[in-house]
Amino acid sequence: MNLIFLIAALGVSLVAAYMVNDWASTHGLAILVGDTWAMQAKGWPAVWPTISVGLLVGTVLGITIGTVLSGRLAQALEAQKDEATEKAQKALSKQRQELAAKSARIDAEIKNAIAIATANSQEWVETHRLEAESNRIKALQLERKIDTLEKRMKGSQQKAARLKKAQLKSV
Repeated sequence: MNLIFLIAALGVSLVAAYMVNDWASTHGLAILVGDTWAMQAKGWPAVWPTISVGLLVGTVLGITIGTVLSGRLAQALEAQKDEATEKAQKALSKQRQELAAKSARIDAEIKNAIAIATANSQEWVETHRLEAESNRIKALQLERKIDTLEKRMKGSQQKAARLKKAQLKSV
C-alpha cells in the first residue's frame, strides 16, 4: 500500500517538475546576507535543492499519513468484518433456535398423534375383544342348544324306531 503511495507521489512530482520547468528556469535562489539578498544561483540548479527538500518532507509525511490511514482503514475493515461476523452468528443462532422450536412443535404433534392413535387402537381392540368374547359365549350357547337338539332328535328317532318296531310287532 505504501509502495503505491510512493509511486504516486513520485509520479505527481515528475508531472509537477515538468509543469514548473519554465518557472524554475526564470527563478533563482537568494540568500539574505546582512541587510541584502544575495543571488546564489539561477534556474534548476538553484531551485532543485529546495524542491528536493520539499519532496523529501512531502514523501516522509505522505508515507507516515498513509501508514496511519492504512492502519485505521485496516482497523475499520476488521471492525466491520467482526460486526458482520457477529450479525451472521446472531442470525444463525436465531435460526437454530427457530429450528429447535419448530422441531419441538413437530415432535409434540407426533407424540399427540401417536397418543390419539394408540388410544383409538386400544379402544378398537377393547371393543373387538369384547365383541369376540360375546361371540364366543353365543357360540358356546348355540353349541349347547345344538347338542340338546341333537340329543332330542336322537331320542325322537329312537322313540320313532321303537314305535315303528312296536307297530310292526302288533300287526
